[in-house]
Amino acid sequence: MSPNYLRNIIQRGEGIQIEFKKAQFELPKNVFESVCAMLNRQGGHLFLGVSNEGKIEGVLGSGKFRLDSYTLFPKNPVIAAFFREIGRAEELGSGYRNSERYTRLYSNGSEPVFEEGDVFKTIIPLGDVVDPAKGDEIDGATKATKLKLSALLNAIVNNEGKRTPDYKAITNLGGERTIERYIELLRVAGFIEFIGSAAQTGGYYITDKLKKIINKKPSG
Repeated sequence: MSPNYLRNIIQRGEGIQIEFKKAQFELPKNVFESVCAMLNRQGGHLFLGVSNEGKIEGVLGSGKFRLDSYTLFPKNPVIAAFFREIGRAEELGSGYRNSERYTRLYSNGSEPVFEEGDVFKTIIPLGDVVDPAKGDEIDGATKATKLKLSALLNAIVNNEGKRTPDYKAITNLGGERTIERYIELLRVAGFIEFIGSAAQTGGYYITDKLKKIINKKPSG
């Protein structure tokens, strides 16, 4: 369908086979009722981002995504909900948030670009890997160990405040003693720290040193 064809339909106004939904900030709750009603008749056209008066206003999300103003708006909410329900998809929006958070580790601080338009555009910058666990801060570790340290560090970044048994379950890198040894290497390197008054109540958090590397604002 061409833009002109769609505009001509919008100009006819709402009717049994034409319906407008403003949908500027979220998907209207009654959108599924409208779809079912049309399917039970002869089909029709459901326009999102169009006011009741037929004015094309667009929907939130056009242009470049920003993490501080990101709003969940699935292209196909029925399919999205189905795959989440059967465990074949993670939390809605987690892929975008993780890309924003971790890309800088592998791109020398460059930011990814997610841009909504007629064609959805994704740009992931490439560069020398800036992986703290593979740097010079950790001496004497083999390549295989450094890869495991990278996995553990990523788990801590994404799950701060946990303890050794938790990271053992999350990473499957070995037993608790192995995880404790890897944690100590990361702690000595200055990437993580234990915060808490006791071993059973505290947890591991990333340090300001690592926050600067991944361009994450220090707490406090």
